[in-house]
Amino acid sequence: MVSKVAQYVVSLGLDGRVISQGTLAEALSRDSKLLAEVAKEKELEEKKAEIIDPPEESEKVPKKEGKLVVAEEVALGRVSWPARKWILYRETIAALITLSS
Repeated sequence: MVSKVAQYVVSLGLDGRVISQGTLAEALSRDSKLLAEVAKEKELEEKKAEIIDPPEESEKVPKKEGKLVVAEEVALGRVSWPARKWILYRETIAALITLSS
């Protein structure tokens, strides 16, 4: 937390009012919520500091190439005749509307 760097601490409530201020020790003595928060933070830091045994060689997953890009899938196909007729019909109508304007 800030105890390693801060020389002066201001603790604010949910409404924005100052609950406690001063050195960290003074602020902790006045604000029980801040004290609980600092204790929780220290507990988390201690858990992070624990050394976890690395997995054994038999448990390790073999590394792959490391490429982040997968080959693109391309689908080949044809447009059906009814779909082509619809496209031609739509383009013809659009051309006729443009000519009549």
